[in-house]
Amino acid sequence: MFEWPNFLPVENHLVVTALQRRVGCLDSGAAVDDTIPDAYCEATYHVQCDAERPDRMTLSYTLWPSFDRADTILRASKTIASACQGVAQVRPTPLPGSDLSLEVDLRALSERSDSETLAKRLASLYVFTAGLPLRDMFQRAAEGESVADTAKVVQVSGEQVLYVQEGYGGRDAVAVIFPIRRKGAADDVLCTSFLQEFAAFRQSAALGGSPSCTFSKQTPPELQGTLQSGEEEHFGCFIKFVFNQRHLTPDKLDAAVWSMLSFLPLIAYHIKCCKLAMHTSMRKRVGSMMKVLNRATLESTADDLLQ
Repeated sequence: MFEWPNFLPVENHLVVTALQRRVGCLDSGAAVDDTIPDAYCEATYHVQCDAERPDRMTLSYTLWPSFDRADTILRASKTIASACQGVAQVRPTPLPGSDLSLEVDLRALSERSDSETLAKRLASLYVFTAGLPLRDMFQRAAEGESVADTAKVVQVSGEQVLYVQEGYGGRDAVAVIFPIRRKGAADDVLCTSFLQEFAAFRQSAALGGSPSCTFSKQTPPELQGTLQSGEEEHFGCFIKFVFNQRHLTPDKLDAAVWSMLSFLPLIAYHIKCCKLAMHTSMRKRVGSMMKVLNRATLESTADDLLQ
């Protein structure tokens, strides 16, 4: 439990580094007061250490303003406390401006054989908080208690959402639908091409046991009447995943949650990599053309001198 296998790391590397560096100087650390942005959303970490207590760290987390907090923060705090028991405690009252604050015992962390795993958990507050609503829905499907209802919206960042249709064809299945926002002609072409190939590959025989995946440029029936008037104009395409009980067993549940939370960042990274590859290729081609032109110029100059 609490492991999220994915080539996109769930933990914030800068927070992990801050914890590890502080553990390395338990008796003589300087005061620290740093704000670290989350890599996947508009949330931030706030790392604070007092020079007089170098073996203690206050780690705070602030989500974006429109996040639906309700009882999510309280429940997430309990999960975090359980996952990091003996190393971190949740402050009853978060520091001003924060949604939750943890008091980390760095000395206790240094003495644990699983200190690296615990540091990564402390740096994974995004999935503990923003991923909680999605995890609840997946858990109900895993238990065969997913009741059919209208698609629910889940915020994964300040600007991005996904929709979840519970009880999709049965009480043991759930559909996750991503509306993909338009970002410009070039990005839209790359995104559409990637998602079409992604969906086609997911339907291949080699991945027969994976959640089904479908791509559409039209609004899916599940979102008819759910999207606000005029909202469809902002979306260029949609992609849908369907999970059932065999995809949500205890050893797969956390991975399923993270795969959905990190899907939009995965698309964004793919587009950036495609652009980088194209720009690199263009620069190499231009370089080759310049060499040809320079050689031709030199040969032409030499011929003129011989005449």
